[in-house]
Amino acid sequence: MKKQTTILVLFIITILIMTGCSNSDGGFNKKLKDEKLIAALREIVVEEQFAVASTIEIFGMSIDDITYVSGKNTRTESGDGSVNIFNAAEHKSYSYITGQNTGYVSLTDNQKFYNLDEIYDSPGAKARIEKYNDEDVVLIETIEDADSARMEVWVSIKYAYPVKVNMYLSDQLLMSQVVTEIREFKTDSDALFTPPADIVFEDYSNAFTN
Repeated sequence: MKKQTTILVLFIITILIMTGCSNSDGGFNKKLKDEKLIAALREIVVEEQFAVASTIEIFGMSIDDITYVSGKNTRTESGDGSVNIFNAAEHKSYSYITGQNTGYVSLTDNQKFYNLDEIYDSPGAKARIEKYNDEDVVLIETIEDADSARMEVWVSIKYAYPVKVNMYLSDQLLMSQVVTEIREFKTDSDALFTPPADIVFEDYSNAFTN
């Protein structure tokens, strides 16, 4: 039961999350702010594959995972056996637990939580350059939405990837994710980003919409 709860939590998170890219930050205009700074982040193009290790703190749980990024495709593996695959060609996110024969699938058109494009489009969002672990990052702060939720997202200029995320609900910290390592990763195979054929996936595409 605990694993089922964990995979649902991760599914909610990773349904909402799937962007990443690698890029040299040379030439990035660090004098920009707010909308213009966010617009500059949008221009960073995916060029390299890399792997991201991070720790998520949510609902009193601490979850360590590693995400493999190849273009817009991602694969996240957690220490408890939970796996999430985002297949960009299919526009779908798949979640399952290793060793089980059922999982969840969702179209990504309904992403709300921390897909970077959703954050970039957030009305009234503020953005500025800061230092984070001796690296230049962009701190994006969204304003409270109708559900009293807001976010702080530290985006690496070098990787155009969130290195830290805080989500608040009525000013109470609900979830935090911190990247602990970004390293090179190489593969020429699509298998890593293809869901296993022996798993039956239940469609959750409309589960989190209004």
